[in-house]
Amino acid sequence: MPLNSHTVHNQIQSLKILFPDLAQDDDGWELTLTSETDLDGLLSQLIRLYNANKALAAETDREVADLQARCDRFERRVEAYRAMMLKVMIDANIERRELPLATVSVRRGIKHVIVTDEKALPSDYLRIKTEPDKLKLKKALEEGATIVGACLSNTAPSLSIRVK
Repeated sequence: MPLNSHTVHNQIQSLKILFPDLAQDDDGWELTLTSETDLDGLLSQLIRLYNANKALAAETDREVADLQARCDRFERRVEAYRAMMLKVMIDANIERRELPLATVSVRRGIKHVIVTDEKALPSDYLRIKTEPDKLKLKKALEEGATIVGACLSNTAPSLSIRVK
């Protein structure tokens, strides 16, 4: 029978209300949680679901990687076919060919910029990107510095699961 997290939560809250001093006794609290709640069963059920879904996610990742590799192969073929058509049309010295399936045309290249020496460019033609140096900020804040626009904060609590 699937366990309900709300039921276990209510069981724990009831124990806290009925036996407020018990939470101060670590061994007694552990024994009471084991004997009076479905906590261990719920955690075991959740770990099984966690492991099953983790395995499904890993398999899905592998499947996505395989499909992406397949897609990449198809895209390389598409580019190879385009290159072949262009070469054949240039070799035949034709700019346009109407066929039952499609009309194929050779377009002239468009002008584009090629930067040959980025350092030689005048500053008017450069974009400068600035971003916070979080490592430097963290070090300074940990050393007690006050920095307007930045502060230290803890991350949210996390769960560690070690399978025996």
